[in-house]
Amino acid sequence: MRPCHAARAHFIYGIGGQAGDERGRAIADPQKEAMVAQIMELLGRHQVALVTDYRGLSVQEMTALRRQLRDAGAEYHVVKNTMLRRALESMGMSVDEEYLVGPIALALAEEDPTGPAKAISTFAKQRGIPTVKCGMVKGRVFGAEDAAAFADLPGRQQLLAMVAACYRSPAANLVQTLYTLVANLAGTLQALAAKRASAAA
Repeated sequence: MRPCHAARAHFIYGIGGQAGDERGRAIADPQKEAMVAQIMELLGRHQVALVTDYRGLSVQEMTALRRQLRDAGAEYHVVKNTMLRRALESMGMSVDEEYLVGPIALALAEEDPTGPAKAISTFAKQRGIPTVKCGMVKGRVFGAEDAAAFADLPGRQQLLAMVAACYRSPAANLVQTLYTLVANLAGTLQALAAKRASAAA
């Protein structure tokens, strides 16, 4: 950002930068600092964050998407990409610059990424948007394809239900039930790997 010579101007440079002529430090805008702190608080309370591009959604569609995400145990917040970038750096997280351009909204969940991923995938199949740019799960960053692939995995509650079914099964069927559980999960992972390989070809 080019320095302004107005007496009361406040500046904020990307992530802790300085003016090009280095004649003084940028004065932090209290409102922007509050926005960064709010994003950090949201990320701190949630172990899952899917970064999405919501361009093209109407107000009504945004409301409908928020409702679906809420039913999936997630929240949806529109944030400024520069503020998100600063918040991530303050938290010691490194995310490729390409993921943090354009309009951004965060789908946030406490621990299970499959819920919001499935909700976004279902919504996008009808409207073509939003798109998942990347995902962050417990501090680990996933690219767009990997983050979107969470929608194809069984959710935490589904896995727990499958395990519970194993315990309810007669002893004679327990091994077969466990084998089916593992085979189904392995098949899903193999299909995802094949999809990625064909996309890279």
